[in-house]
Amino acid sequence: MHDEERPRDQTRLDAFGTSRRPIVRRPPMERPPRPAPDTSPSAGEALPRPTRERRLRRLLVEGLEAVGFDRPSLDLRIHDYAGLRASLERRETGVLRTGEPLVLDLSDGFFDAPDQAVKGLAASLGTRVVPRRHKVPELARLLSDYYAVWQRSNAAKELHSRLRRARARKQGKGPRGDVYDLGELTDRIVDRYLGGHIKPVTVTWSSRAGYRTLGHHDGDLDTIVVSKALDHDSVPESVVAYVLYHELLHHVMGIMEGPADSRRVHPPAFRRRERRFPHWELCDAYLTEMCDRRRPIPYARAKVEWRVLWDDEWD
Repeated sequence: MHDEERPRDQTRLDAFGTSRRPIVRRPPMERPPRPAPDTSPSAGEALPRPTRERRLRRLLVEGLEAVGFDRPSLDLRIHDYAGLRASLERRETGVLRTGEPLVLDLSDGFFDAPDQAVKGLAASLGTRVVPRRHKVPELARLLSDYYAVWQRSNAAKELHSRLRRARARKQGKGPRGDVYDLGELTDRIVDRYLGGHIKPVTVTWSSRAGYRTLGHHDGDLDTIVVSKALDHDSVPESVVAYVLYHELLHHVMGIMEGPADSRRVHPPAFRRRERRFPHWELCDAYLTEMCDRRRPIPYARAKVEWRVLWDDEWD
Protein backbone atom coordinates (compact mmCIF):
# COMPACT_ATOMS: atom_id res chain seq x y z
CA MET A 1 0.00 0.00 0.00
CA HIS A 2 1.42 3.43 -0.94
CA ASP A 3 1.68 6.21 1.61
CA GLU A 4 -0.77 8.37 -0.28
CA GLU A 5 -3.34 5.60 -0.06
CA ARG A 6 -3.22 5.39 3.76
CA PRO A 7 -6.07 6.98 5.63
CA ARG A 8 -4.92 10.18 7.25
CA ASP A 9 -5.83 9.17 10.76
CA GLN A 10 -3.67 6.05 10.83
CA THR A 11 -0.20 7.54 10.44
CA ARG A 12 1.54 10.27 12.37
CA LEU A 13 4.37 12.23 10.70
CA ASP A 14 7.15 13.80 12.67
CA ALA A 15 8.75 17.15 11.87
CA PHE A 16 10.91 15.59 9.16
CA GLY A 17 8.01 13.99 7.32
CA THR A 18 8.98 10.44 8.23
CA SER A 19 6.39 7.97 9.32
CA ARG A 20 6.06 7.04 13.02
CA ARG A 21 4.01 4.27 14.68
CA PRO A 22 0.33 4.08 13.75
CA ILE A 23 -2.16 5.81 15.96
CA VAL A 24 -4.38 3.34 17.75
CA ARG A 25 -7.73 4.73 18.66
CA ARG A 26 -8.87 3.58 22.12
CA PRO A 27 -12.13 4.14 23.91
CA PRO A 28 -11.98 6.90 26.53
CA MET A 29 -10.44 5.67 29.81
CA GLU A 30 -12.65 5.43 32.83
CA ARG A 31 -11.52 7.16 36.00
CA PRO A 32 -9.99 4.54 38.35
CA PRO A 33 -11.94 3.86 41.52
CA ARG A 34 -10.88 5.78 44.60
CA PRO A 35 -8.65 3.57 46.77
CA ALA A 36 -10.05 2.41 50.08
CA PRO A 37 -8.68 4.27 53.09
CA ASP A 38 -5.64 2.68 54.67
CA THR A 39 -6.59 1.47 58.12
CA SER A 40 -3.23 0.00 59.02
CA PRO A 41 -1.72 1.09 62.35
CA SER A 42 0.89 3.31 60.69
CA ALA A 43 -1.83 5.14 58.82
CA GLY A 44 -4.09 5.24 61.86
CA GLU A 45 -1.52 7.14 63.88
CA ALA A 46 -2.04 10.18 61.67
CA LEU A 47 -5.84 10.04 61.82
CA PRO A 48 -7.93 11.98 64.35
CA ARG A 49 -9.14 10.04 67.37
CA PRO A 50 -12.83 9.88 66.30
CA THR A 51 -11.77 8.23 63.03
CA ARG A 52 -9.62 5.73 64.87
CA GLU A 53 -12.46 4.95 67.27
CA ARG A 54 -14.82 4.30 64.36
CA ARG A 55 -12.27 1.91 62.88
CA LEU A 56 -11.99 0.02 66.18
CA ARG A 57 -15.76 -0.17 66.59
CA ARG A 58 -16.26 -1.47 63.05
CA LEU A 59 -13.61 -4.18 63.46
CA LEU A 60 -14.82 -5.21 66.90
CA VAL A 61 -18.41 -5.54 65.69
CA GLU A 62 -17.22 -7.67 62.76
CA GLY A 63 -15.37 -9.95 65.17
CA LEU A 64 -18.41 -10.28 67.42
CA GLU A 65 -20.68 -11.00 64.47
CA ALA A 66 -18.30 -13.80 63.46
CA VAL A 67 -19.11 -15.42 66.82
CA GLY A 68 -22.85 -15.18 66.15
CA PHE A 69 -23.95 -11.85 67.63
CA ASP A 70 -26.43 -10.14 65.30
CA ARG A 71 -25.75 -6.39 64.99
CA PRO A 72 -24.81 -6.03 68.67
CA SER A 73 -25.31 -2.70 70.43
CA LEU A 74 -21.71 -2.15 71.49
CA ASP A 75 -20.89 0.19 74.36
CA LEU A 76 -17.19 0.72 73.60
CA ARG A 77 -15.07 2.19 76.39
CA ILE A 78 -11.47 3.05 75.56
CA HIS A 79 -9.01 3.53 78.43
CA ASP A 80 -5.39 4.60 78.83
CA TYR A 81 -4.41 1.31 80.47
CA ALA A 82 -0.77 0.56 81.26
CA GLY A 83 -0.68 -2.29 78.75
CA LEU A 84 -2.86 -4.17 76.28
CA ARG A 85 -5.98 -5.13 78.22
CA ALA A 86 -9.56 -5.83 77.20
CA SER A 87 -12.75 -7.25 78.71
CA LEU A 88 -16.26 -7.93 77.41
CA GLU A 89 -19.43 -7.95 79.51
CA ARG A 90 -22.65 -9.56 78.35
CA ARG A 91 -25.49 -8.49 80.60
CA GLU A 92 -27.99 -11.04 79.33
CA THR A 93 -28.06 -14.81 79.49
CA GLY A 94 -29.51 -17.37 77.15
CA VAL A 95 -29.63 -17.34 73.38
CA LEU A 96 -28.13 -14.46 71.40
CA ARG A 97 -30.59 -11.92 70.09
CA THR A 98 -30.47 -9.11 67.55
CA GLY A 99 -29.13 -5.81 68.85
CA GLU A 100 -28.04 -7.29 72.15
CA PRO A 101 -26.19 -4.76 74.36
CA LEU A 102 -22.54 -5.51 75.08
CA VAL A 103 -19.96 -3.54 77.07
CA LEU A 104 -16.36 -3.73 75.86
CA ASP A 105 -13.50 -2.07 77.78
CA LEU A 106 -10.12 -2.01 76.10
CA SER A 107 -6.79 -0.23 75.97
CA ASP A 108 -6.19 2.58 73.52
CA GLY A 109 -3.09 0.60 72.54
CA PHE A 110 -5.35 -1.40 70.22
CA PHE A 111 -5.50 1.67 67.99
CA ASP A 112 -2.12 0.43 66.74
CA ALA A 113 -3.09 -3.23 66.31
CA PRO A 114 -3.67 -4.66 62.81
CA ASP A 115 -7.22 -5.17 61.59
CA GLN A 116 -7.28 -8.96 61.90
CA ALA A 117 -5.88 -8.79 65.45
CA VAL A 118 -8.69 -6.45 66.53
CA LYS A 119 -11.30 -8.76 64.97
CA GLY A 120 -9.60 -11.72 66.62
CA LEU A 121 -9.68 -9.98 70.00
CA ALA A 122 -13.44 -9.47 69.70
CA ALA A 123 -13.97 -13.06 68.55
CA SER A 124 -11.86 -14.37 71.43
CA LEU A 125 -13.77 -12.31 74.00
CA GLY A 126 -17.11 -13.13 72.40
CA THR A 127 -16.61 -16.90 72.55
CA ARG A 128 -16.14 -16.63 76.33
CA VAL A 129 -19.51 -15.03 77.04
CA VAL A 130 -21.85 -16.99 74.74
CA PRO A 131 -23.90 -19.87 76.20
CA ARG A 132 -22.15 -23.22 76.29
CA ARG A 133 -24.66 -24.74 73.90
CA HIS A 134 -23.90 -22.06 71.29
CA LYS A 135 -21.83 -23.50 68.45
CA VAL A 136 -18.95 -21.16 67.68
CA PRO A 137 -18.47 -20.76 63.89
CA GLU A 138 -15.18 -21.75 62.31
CA LEU A 139 -14.45 -18.15 61.28
CA ALA A 140 -14.55 -17.05 64.92
CA ARG A 141 -12.11 -19.81 65.84
CA LEU A 142 -9.73 -18.76 63.08
CA LEU A 143 -9.88 -15.13 64.16
CA SER A 144 -9.25 -16.12 67.79
CA ASP A 145 -6.25 -18.19 66.71
CA TYR A 146 -4.90 -15.24 64.73
CA TYR A 147 -5.18 -13.00 67.79
CA ALA A 148 -3.38 -15.57 69.94
CA VAL A 149 -0.49 -15.65 67.46
CA TRP A 150 -0.36 -11.86 67.25
CA GLN A 151 -0.28 -11.62 71.06
CA ARG A 152 3.00 -13.54 71.04
CA SER A 153 4.55 -11.47 68.25
CA ASN A 154 7.39 -9.03 68.86
CA ALA A 155 5.19 -6.17 67.66
CA ALA A 156 2.52 -6.89 70.29
CA LYS A 157 5.09 -7.37 73.04
CA GLU A 158 6.79 -4.08 72.20
CA LEU A 159 3.46 -2.26 72.10
CA HIS A 160 2.51 -3.67 75.51
CA SER A 161 5.93 -2.78 76.94
CA ARG A 162 5.76 0.76 75.56
CA LEU A 163 2.44 1.34 77.29
CA ARG A 164 3.71 -0.05 80.58
CA ARG A 165 6.88 2.04 80.51
CA ALA A 166 4.86 5.18 79.88
CA ARG A 167 1.99 4.59 82.31
CA ALA A 168 2.74 2.02 84.99
CA ARG A 169 2.83 3.29 88.54
CA LYS A 170 6.00 3.10 90.56
CA GLN A 171 6.07 -0.01 92.69
CA GLY A 172 7.16 -0.66 96.25
CA LYS A 173 8.48 1.32 99.18
CA GLY A 174 12.08 1.88 98.12
CA PRO A 175 15.28 -0.12 98.74
CA ARG A 176 15.86 0.73 102.41
CA GLY A 177 13.96 -1.59 104.71
CA ASP A 178 13.68 -2.01 108.46
CA VAL A 179 16.49 -4.58 108.52
CA TYR A 180 18.06 -4.87 105.07
CA ASP A 181 19.06 -2.32 102.44
CA LEU A 182 18.45 -3.80 99.00
CA GLY A 183 20.60 -1.14 97.34
CA GLU A 184 23.62 -2.16 99.38
CA LEU A 185 22.97 -5.86 98.79
CA THR A 186 22.63 -5.24 95.06
CA ASP A 187 26.04 -3.55 94.92
CA ARG A 188 27.66 -6.47 96.73
CA ILE A 189 25.97 -9.06 94.50
CA VAL A 190 26.94 -7.24 91.31
CA ASP A 191 30.57 -6.94 92.44
CA ARG A 192 30.81 -10.57 93.54
CA TYR A 193 28.74 -12.47 90.97
CA LEU A 194 27.84 -10.25 88.01
CA GLY A 195 31.14 -8.82 86.85
CA GLY A 196 30.89 -5.50 88.66
CA HIS A 197 28.49 -3.82 86.23
CA ILE A 198 24.91 -4.28 84.98
CA LYS A 199 22.40 -2.06 83.21
CA PRO A 200 20.50 0.27 85.55
CA VAL A 201 17.82 -1.36 87.67
CA THR A 202 15.50 -0.19 90.45
CA VAL A 203 15.26 -2.46 93.50
CA THR A 204 12.54 -1.99 96.10
CA TRP A 205 10.70 -3.69 98.90
CA SER A 206 7.07 -4.56 98.25
CA SER A 207 4.28 -2.68 99.98
CA ARG A 208 3.01 -5.82 101.74
CA ALA A 209 4.62 -8.91 103.23
CA GLY A 210 3.46 -11.57 100.79
CA TYR A 211 4.53 -15.21 100.82
CA ARG A 212 3.26 -16.34 97.42
CA THR A 213 5.79 -14.32 95.39
CA LEU A 214 9.03 -13.49 97.20
CA GLY A 215 10.64 -11.67 94.28
CA HIS A 216 9.60 -10.29 90.92
CA HIS A 217 11.50 -8.75 88.00
CA ASP A 218 9.61 -6.37 85.71
CA GLY A 219 11.55 -6.19 82.45
CA ASP A 220 9.41 -3.38 81.04
CA LEU A 221 10.16 -1.08 83.95
CA ASP A 222 13.62 -2.48 84.84
CA THR A 223 12.42 -2.94 88.40
CA ILE A 224 12.92 -5.70 90.98
CA VAL A 225 10.42 -6.01 93.84
CA VAL A 226 11.31 -8.18 96.86
CA SER A 227 8.63 -9.26 99.32
CA LYS A 228 8.57 -7.30 102.56
CA ALA A 229 8.27 -10.66 104.34
CA LEU A 230 12.03 -11.08 103.92
CA ASP A 231 12.82 -7.76 105.64
CA HIS A 232 12.91 -9.40 109.06
CA ASP A 233 15.71 -9.97 111.55
CA SER A 234 14.87 -13.69 111.69
CA VAL A 235 15.69 -14.10 107.99
CA PRO A 236 19.40 -14.64 107.29
CA GLU A 237 21.00 -12.06 105.03
CA SER A 238 22.20 -14.78 102.67
CA VAL A 239 18.59 -15.80 101.95
CA VAL A 240 17.61 -12.23 101.10
CA ALA A 241 20.70 -11.96 98.89
CA TYR A 242 19.83 -15.24 97.16
CA VAL A 243 16.33 -14.02 96.24
CA LEU A 244 17.77 -10.73 95.02
CA TYR A 245 20.50 -12.53 93.04
CA HIS A 246 17.84 -14.68 91.35
CA GLU A 247 15.93 -11.58 90.21
CA LEU A 248 19.12 -9.82 89.12
CA LEU A 249 19.90 -12.80 86.90
CA HIS A 250 16.53 -12.26 85.21
CA HIS A 251 17.48 -8.62 84.72
CA VAL A 252 20.84 -9.54 83.18
CA MET A 253 19.82 -12.57 81.12
CA GLY A 254 16.27 -11.66 80.11
CA ILE A 255 13.72 -14.23 78.97
CA MET A 256 14.69 -16.67 76.24
CA GLU A 257 12.26 -17.56 73.45
CA GLY A 258 11.72 -21.28 73.11
CA PRO A 259 10.09 -23.35 70.35
CA ALA A 260 6.69 -22.19 69.05
CA ASP A 261 7.07 -18.79 70.71
CA SER A 262 7.19 -20.34 74.20
CA ARG A 263 8.99 -18.44 76.93
CA ARG A 264 11.87 -20.03 78.81
CA VAL A 265 12.13 -18.20 82.11
CA HIS A 266 14.66 -20.54 83.74
CA PRO A 267 16.73 -22.18 80.98
CA PRO A 268 19.74 -24.37 81.86
CA ALA A 269 22.16 -21.44 81.52
CA PHE A 270 20.14 -19.54 84.12
CA ARG A 271 20.17 -22.48 86.54
CA ARG A 272 23.93 -22.92 86.17
CA ARG A 273 24.57 -19.31 87.13
CA GLU A 274 22.02 -19.42 89.95
CA ARG A 275 23.81 -22.38 91.52
CA ARG A 276 27.01 -20.41 91.89
CA PHE A 277 25.47 -18.81 94.95
CA PRO A 278 26.78 -20.40 98.18
CA HIS A 279 24.39 -22.88 99.80
CA TRP A 280 21.68 -22.23 97.22
CA GLU A 281 20.01 -25.57 98.07
CA LEU A 282 19.69 -24.56 101.73
CA CYS A 283 18.36 -21.13 100.73
CA ASP A 284 15.69 -22.84 98.64
CA ALA A 285 14.77 -25.17 101.48
CA TYR A 286 14.54 -22.29 103.96
CA LEU A 287 12.30 -20.27 101.63
CA THR A 288 10.00 -23.25 101.00
CA GLU A 289 9.56 -23.85 104.73
CA MET A 290 9.07 -20.15 105.39
CA CYS A 291 6.32 -19.89 102.77
CA ASP A 292 4.60 -23.01 104.11
CA ARG A 293 4.57 -21.57 107.65
CA ARG A 294 3.89 -18.04 106.40
CA ARG A 295 6.41 -16.58 108.83
CA PRO A 296 10.19 -16.24 109.05
CA ILE A 297 12.17 -19.00 110.77
CA PRO A 298 14.64 -17.71 113.38
CA TYR A 299 18.07 -19.18 114.00
CA ALA A 300 16.99 -20.92 117.20
CA ARG A 301 14.22 -22.85 115.43
CA ALA A 302 16.04 -23.53 112.18
CA LYS A 303 17.20 -26.97 111.19
CA VAL A 304 20.78 -27.61 112.17
CA GLU A 305 21.97 -27.74 108.56
CA TRP A 306 20.38 -24.35 107.87
CA ARG A 307 22.43 -22.52 110.48
CA VAL A 308 25.28 -22.19 108.03
CA LEU A 309 23.11 -19.57 106.31
CA TRP A 310 23.69 -17.29 109.28
CA ASP A 311 27.23 -18.40 110.10
CA ASP A 312 28.94 -18.33 106.67
CA GLU A 313 29.67 -15.28 104.53
CA TRP A 314 27.91 -15.36 101.17
CA ASP A 315 30.05 -12.69 99.51
